[in-house]
Amino acid sequence: MLGLIRNKQVTKPKNINRGRKWSIGLYAGDPLGELVELPGNPIIAAEDITDCRAGFVADPFIIEVNNIYYLFFEIMNLDSGQGDIGLSISEDGVNWSYQGLVLVSRYHLSYPWVFEHRGNYFMLPEMNQGKTVKLFQAVNFPYEWESVAELLSGKRYRDSSLLKYDSLWWLFTTWDDTRLHLYYSEDLLSGSWQSHPASPVARGRFARPAGRILNYNGRFYRPAQDPLPGYGSRVMLHEIEEISTDSYKERLIGPYFSASRSGWNSERMHHVDFLDRIPAGIKQKGIVDEKDWLVVADGYNTRWTIDPVRLSISRVKRRLRNVRDRNFR
Repeated sequence: MLGLIRNKQVTKPKNINRGRKWSIGLYAGDPLGELVELPGNPIIAAEDITDCRAGFVADPFIIEVNNIYYLFFEIMNLDSGQGDIGLSISEDGVNWSYQGLVLVSRYHLSYPWVFEHRGNYFMLPEMNQGKTVKLFQAVNFPYEWESVAELLSGKRYRDSSLLKYDSLWWLFTTWDDTRLHLYYSEDLLSGSWQSHPASPVARGRFARPAGRILNYNGRFYRPAQDPLPGYGSRVMLHEIEEISTDSYKERLIGPYFSASRSGWNSERMHHVDFLDRIPAGIKQKGIVDEKDWLVVADGYNTRWTIDPVRLSISRVKRRLRNVRDRNFR
């Protein structure tokens, strides 16, 4: 398995859409086998954002509802100087339409972990400046969200990640990047989360979470960031071998996503999310199998060379949006 993961990424030798710092792309295939990069990456970049000046986009999470695909992600908002949560939508997985900012706070927001539970939609964004882990529920999915519970408080929690297993909710988080802390609760909305007796359950270089925990054939795999030689260098993968209120055990499988050395993700990759189905538009291209998964990731390139066509379109949309907003005031 390790060999497959190390060699699975297929990248284009040349990509004219380079230099956006963090941007977002799609892959398809077996999440524990071979993944193929889909055409058109990055699907979302800073120049696609129309309601603010964006420095980058990162930390994508995807969810499918009634055959429509919703992608939530961090936007570095240069107008406010902080991170906000944005949304793009697609009906076919190929053409993505940016919808705007959907969650803004007085704190920097990122890592918008989105999921469905009992017919409701929830988001668990990182807001470490507030020293809290707050759960938001959609009151008008996907555009309006309200805080419904504070799960933890008191630390600068980073990249908090949830897992539902064995009638319990499990919450993975870190506040110093080198120790992974684990909490559990019978009730998602409860403020009485219990610290795992073995917490921190992981220590060292690969502690910090890097995206949704993969449930593959009944086994769980935890992505983690590699901070060396620099922040967000690559995504590592662990298999969770044992998790209970008494014990926790995971083993490192190896690298999952690494920099491609060319194009939009030439230097770093630090986040991944998984969807166990392929949109119809991607299927029609004939490059994927019916059993394939859709995988979304972010990538980094320090050279600030943007796509002038996409930037021009974004500027026009921003002007139209501003005119429309003035008309409705």
